[in-house]
Parts: sequence; C-alpha cells; structure tokens
Amino acid sequence: MRGNAPRGLGLTSTVGAVAIGVALIAGCSTAVDGTPRQNDAEASEYAAEVTSSSAAASSSRAAADAQAVVDEACSAFYQESNAAVDTYNLFIDAANADAPDAKAKASGAAAALRTAADVAAGEAAKVPPELAGLLTDYANTYRDLAGAVDGGQTGDALNDLAHRGDDIKDAIGAECP
Repeated sequence: MRGNAPRGLGLTSTVGAVAIGVALIAGCSTAVDGTPRQNDAEASEYAAEVTSSSAAASSSRAAADAQAVVDEACSAFYQESNAAVDTYNLFIDAANADAPDAKAKASGAAAALRTAADVAAGEAAKVPPELAGLLTDYANTYRDLAGAVDGGQTGDALNDLAHRGDDIKDAIGAECP
C-alpha cells in the first residue's frame, strides 16, 4: 500500500471526473434560440485588416524580389568587370615590358573589356535608374577603352579611360550591396 490513502479513492476520483466531463459535454449540446446575424462592423474591420496585411506582404515580397535582382546584377557585373581588369592589367604589364605577346594580350584585353561592357549594359536594363545609369556609363567607358586598346593607343589615352572606368566602378560599388 502506498501512502495513507484508502485503496478505492483513486478510482472514485477518476470516475467522478469522467462523470463531470460527460455532464459538461451534454450541457453544451443544447440548441440556442435566436437568429444568427453578421456583425457588419467587425466583418468590415476584419476585411480591412486582411487587405492591409496582404498589401504589406506583397510590398515586402516585391522589395525582396527587387533587391534580389540588384544583387544578381551586381554579382554578374563584378564577375565580368574583375576578369576584364585582370586581363587588361596583363596587357599593360606586357606592353610596358615590350613583351613579344603584348599584341595578343591587347586583343584579349579588348575582348574582355567588351564582354564586361556588354554584361554591364545588359544588367542596366534590370535595375533601378541610378544604378542603371552607372552601369551604362561603365559600359560606354569600357567600350571606349577597348577601342583605344585595339587602336594601339598608349599612355595617357589608356590611363584616362581606365581611371574613368575605375571611378564609375567605385560609384557602382556604392549602389551595390
């Protein structure tokens, strides 16, 4: 025997609890007199809350989608831009050293600059206007730089275009995450 409680007390308590539960369920099953009516004020308030909540969710989704587009555009831009700068720098190193492969590296640099310009121009169509303007300026500058490389220009002509491209890239960096 456990404790001081008589043996049948636990069973009696359980039976009593079941009886009360059944009585409560039976008591709640009777019909209520009256006519059901819609509370128009509460229904209108609820509908307004649902509409407001839905609009906020849609706006939030649209902002997230727009940011994802900017993120993807910036990523594509940086990937091609960095590759073009690396290729261009290899050309500059070869040209400064009067290396025998300088002409081949010039062709590769011009092609990489044009590819970066094409990517920037393509991404400009997808992003907000301020970033689009910068990407377009970058594309035009890199096309000019590619033309200067193909044209055999050297020194200040190349440096001016390269510095302008760097400045635009820095401005793009301020707009990209």
